[in-house]
Amino acid sequence: MLDVEQRAAILALTAKGRGVRTVARLVGASRNAVRRVLAEGKAVPDPVEREVQARPHFERIATLFTTCQGNLVRVREVLADEDRDRLLDAPRFAASTASASSPRCPSGATTSSPARRCSTTPPRTGW
Repeated sequence: MLDVEQRAAILALTAKGRGVRTVARLVGASRNAVRRVLAEGKAVPDPVEREVQARPHFERIATLFTTCQGNLVRVREVLADEDRDRLLDAPRFAASTASASSPRCPSGATTSSPARRCSTTPPRTGW
């Protein structure tokens, strides 16, 4: 990530007529980074606002942080175990939902169309 001084130097050097490769070499940045700064046209980048993925789970994480005595590695392990349990239930839920809504094809048959017709033609191999 480029700091404000590097970005200002990129803009100043290109204003003097230096090329992208030369500016990249002098500043110590990649050519793509120089191109990005030139495309933005300013030394101070716009702030990036990112949605924090953990925000909906903040209360659970805070509780685990206290329970695990501040051990963040243990907090992550507990969350991963909970997520793994949830993911293991998902295929069973999907299978029960799919079998209730649409007929299944016989063993060895494949479906290749949105109409869900069954085909006993084996898939092509050796592409």
